[in-house]
Amino acid sequence: MKNKLSFLNILPVALGLILSAGTATLFRACGMKEGGTWMKCHTVQEAVIIAGLSAALWFLIAALIRHPVIRVLFYILGVVGCAVIFLLPGTAMPMCMLQTMRCYTIMQPYVRMMAAATAITSAVIAVNEVKAQRR
Repeated sequence: MKNKLSFLNILPVALGLILSAGTATLFRACGMKEGGTWMKCHTVQEAVIIAGLSAALWFLIAALIRHPVIRVLFYILGVVGCAVIFLLPGTAMPMCMLQTMRCYTIMQPYVRMMAAATAITSAVIAVNEVKAQRR
C-alpha cells in the first residue's frame, strides 16, 4: 500500500503546532510576578509547548512512514502522548494556588481541548489505516 500524504495525515501535525503556538501566545499561563520571578504555571506552559512541538514532529514522522503497521503504532503512541499532554496542566504538574488564575481559566481548557482534538484525529487515522490494511 502506497502511503500518500493527505489532509487527514497532516492534521495532527498542524494541531500539535497550533497547540504549542497558542500556549506560547494567546492562551499562555500567568505572567511574571512583580519581583521578577515566574509563577509555577510558567513551567507547565513551557512543558506543554515542548510536548506540542514533539507531538507535531512525531506525527510528521508517522505520516511519512511507509510501513502500515509501524505507522499505526506511531499514531497509537501519539494518542498516548496526547493523553499525557492533556494531563500536564494541573494534574501531572502543579499550577497556581487559585483556580481563578489565568492558567486554570484560559491555558488549561485550551491545552485539554487541543490535546483531545489531536488524540481523536490520531485515533481516527489509526482506525482508517487498520481498515485499509484489511482490504
